[in-house]
Amino acid sequence: MKLALAALLMTGAAFADQSSWDRAEQRRERHEAMRDARQARAEAMRDRAEARRETRRAAAPERQRIAQEAREARAEAVRARMETRRETAREARIARAEAMREARAARFARKGVRYF
Repeated sequence: MKLALAALLMTGAAFADQSSWDRAEQRRERHEAMRDARQARAEAMRDRAEARRETRRAAAPERQRIAQEAREARAEAVRARMETRRETAREARIARAEAMREARAARFARKGVRYF
């Protein structure tokens, strides 16, 4: 009986030991699969990034031309605004000077008694 119990205990221990080995092996395989998936995902991301870079390089001259045209259009708009501002200021100066001349002429053209 003792021999049977000992054999049963040994086989139980052997089965338990084997199952822990199996679990460890499954863990290792799972880690390997995760690492492979991570590497594949990183490689796919690198490939996509490289494809985007190639596309940007191919489209770069066109984008640069469009950007240059936009800069020129903005510069032209700024020049036009400044010219309009200068013209408006010049017209306002002329109008003020004319108003002052008219006011002076009107002041001296009055008849009657002047008070000091």
